[in-house]
This record gives sequence, structure tokens and C-alpha cells, in this order.
Amino acid sequence: MLAKLDYLDLGFDDAISRSISIHPNPALESIKFFIPDCRIIKKQIFDISGRLIFEDENSSVNEIQVLDVSDLPDGMFLLVAKTESGSFYGKFVKE
Repeated sequence: MLAKLDYLDLGFDDAISRSISIHPNPALESIKFFIPDCRIIKKQIFDISGRLIFEDENSSVNEIQVLDVSDLPDGMFLLVAKTESGSFYGKFVKE
């Protein structure tokens, strides 16, 4: 049986996307971020090799987003928040 793996592909267009601030960084149990005036459609966390680790498709507007990262292994991760107006990216460290 083959496993399906999702990987992050950052193309040229993604290089000009907006970044988000993630707190606390480094994180132990949870991370928080906020994107004003945007409907967040999907939140994804990728490991440093680009493998999808977490995905949440609950939509929200003008709310502080809190994600539980306590089950992630220690290391560096990329958070991608997809909105109606584009994608936002932020790096964080899990300790």
C-alpha cells in the first residue's frame, strides 16, 4: 500500500506573498496569529522538507487564530494561511 503525501511547492508567485507574525516563537504548546480583514479559508503547517503536517479548513474572519502544536516534534515549521485575497506565510520553531 502506498501512502499519499502532500508537499508544499513554493513557486515564483509565492515569493511575493505576505508574511504573518506568529507568537510565541519558539512555541511549546500553541501558536497565535492574526490576519486583519481577511477570511481565512485554510490553515496548513509544513515541516522543513515541505511535507504537510497539519491542515484545518475552518473559516473565520478577524479572529486571533490559535493552533495547538504540542503534538509536533521539535523543529522548524512553515505556517500557510490561505485567504480569499491570497496566501500568508510564517515560520516558527517548536521546542
